[in-house]
Amino acid sequence: MSNNLENSKADFIRLVMSTIEDDSSSLTDFQLKMYIHLIEWKWKYLTKEWGEHNGDKYGAILPEEFKREYYPLYQPLVKDLSNHNFKLHKHFGHMASSQAACLNLFLPILKDKKTADIILPQINKKYKELATDELEGGFQFEYWDSSNPLNDHTIAAGTDADVAIAYFDTLGSLSLWLIEHKLTEDEFTTCGGYKSRGNKIKGNCDNGHLILNDHSKCYYNYHCEYKYWELSDKSGIYNPQSLIYRVKCPFIGGENQLW
Repeated sequence: MSNNLENSKADFIRLVMSTIEDDSSSLTDFQLKMYIHLIEWKWKYLTKEWGEHNGDKYGAILPEEFKREYYPLYQPLVKDLSNHNFKLHKHFGHMASSQAACLNLFLPILKDKKTADIILPQINKKYKELATDELEGGFQFEYWDSSNPLNDHTIAAGTDADVAIAYFDTLGSLSLWLIEHKLTEDEFTTCGGYKSRGNKIKGNCDNGHLILNDHSKCYYNYHCEYKYWELSDKSGIYNPQSLIYRVKCPFIGGENQLW
């Protein structure tokens, strides 16, 4: 590569880093490469105009006119959105939107049963065929159980699965496959209760022995009355002996996704 090309690429990377709303110095190599790729694609195929967030402009965000057209969703899929009932995330117009990437990946597969029945058994060996009479043609985005078994779902918050797939397994049983999809995030969703300003006793969360033996000390339990611990205990997702050595609550970090 010539010096001019090297300088040009370096200048481009510096420009990209200056248009990322996160602190670019904290990005992993993968995240930075993905941002660069997505912004290059946006500039080449859509627009070089920057989008806004909280009054500031960023290269990775699409302008309003593109958001209204549901970009970065693959445009032939837009017409299929009318068949599905879910809310778009507030950052859907970001080139690194995990929700948009999730739709772009799964919708072309799931909207066609023949395609789904060829591809999905390669991932899930128990999968036999899509149960098209269930959910919204056999699948649903931003799925949550309307019976609210976790007691955590409101208009503003709650636990959703990015994709739910209803299928018949190889034994003929109706099954539900829940998928969490990420694009550039460095981990799964962490505990909102631990981060909450309302949680004035974060020391409980940092004391794994305490909270594992007395779930009433959990902010989600005593303040929010969520049933996370109740269902976790019933499901047996953890061997109690394996938790003895946990210094902190196991759900503080990415394992919170199990809830």
